[in-house]
Amino acid sequence: MIRMLIAIVGLCVALNANMNVSVSVIPQAFFVKKIAGDLVDVNIMVQKGKSPETYEPSINQLKNLSKSVAYFYIGMPFEDAWLERFKSVNPDMKIIQPLKDGDLEKYLEKFTDDNHNESHSHAHHDHHSHDHHNHSHHSHDGESHDHNDDHHHNHPPHIWLSFILSKLHATQIAESLISLDSKNAEIYQKNLANFLDEIDKAYEDSQQLFKNNKKAFLVFHPAWSYIANELGLTEYAIEEDGKEAKIAHTKKILEIIKDNDIKVIFVQPQFSQKSARSIAEEANIEVKVADPLSYDWLNNLVSFLQEIAKN
Repeated sequence: MIRMLIAIVGLCVALNANMNVSVSVIPQAFFVKKIAGDLVDVNIMVQKGKSPETYEPSINQLKNLSKSVAYFYIGMPFEDAWLERFKSVNPDMKIIQPLKDGDLEKYLEKFTDDNHNESHSHAHHDHHSHDHHNHSHHSHDGESHDHNDDHHHNHPPHIWLSFILSKLHATQIAESLISLDSKNAEIYQKNLANFLDEIDKAYEDSQQLFKNNKKAFLVFHPAWSYIANELGLTEYAIEEDGKEAKIAHTKKILEIIKDNDIKVIFVQPQFSQKSARSIAEEANIEVKVADPLSYDWLNNLVSFLQEIAKN
C-alpha cells in the first residue's frame, strides 16, 4: 500500500511538473516568463556576469539540458561549437531558431546601414572573427533549419536589443510554446499580446524621446546597433575587432567624443573597463554601466535610452 501511494504521488508530481526549456542568454528567460509565467521553467546557459563571447557550459548545465523540451538559441558564436553537443545530450530536445526565416533580411531592408557606417563597421568584426560551422537543426514545426542563416552570422546576434526584432522573437517563442503545450495556448496567446503591447508602447515613447534629438553614443562593446537604427542614433565602439582599442583607434575615439559632444562611455559588466576608463579620464567624461544582458529586459532598454537622451 505504501509503495502504491508513493508511486501515485510520484506520478502526480510528474503530471503537474512544469515544462522546461533552455535559452542561451538571460534576456530570453525574461521573454519566456512574460509569455508563459509559471507554466514553464527556464534553464539559462550564460549566467549573470558571464560573457557569451567566452562562454563554455559547465557539466551541470549540460546535465540540466536533459530536462528541456526545447532550446531557444539566439545566434551567439558559442552556439556554433556547442549546439550539436547540446543536442547529443538530449536528442529529443527541439532546437528553435530565434526568428523565422527571412525575418532579419526584411528588417535590414527597412533599416539600412547608410547613416550608421561608423557604428556597424565595428559591430560585426568580433562576431566574424570566430570560426563558423554549418549545422542543421529542427524547429518546433519539425522542419530542418540551418542555424548558419541570415539572422545568425552576417549580423550582430543582439536581436533582443531591438524593439522590432524583439517582437518577432517573442512571437517565435510563443508559437513554439503553443506547439509544445497546446492545452495552454490561450494563456500564451494572451500573454504574448500583452507583451507586444508593452514593447509597442516603449518603442513609441522612445521615438518621441529622440524625435528632434538624434544622438551619437559611445560604448565599449558594440551591442546596440539595432536600436540605434530604429531610433536614428549612431553607435560608436571602443572595442576593435573584438579586442581592446589600439593607439590609432583610441585617437579616433577621442576625436569622435569631441566632435559629437559625447559625455558618457557606456560599458558592460562582462568586459574589461580598463580602456574605456582610460579614454574617459583623458576626455574628462563619465563612465556608466549599461548591461545588455540584464533580466529586466524592457526596463533596462528604456533606461539605457533615457541615459543617452539626457547625455
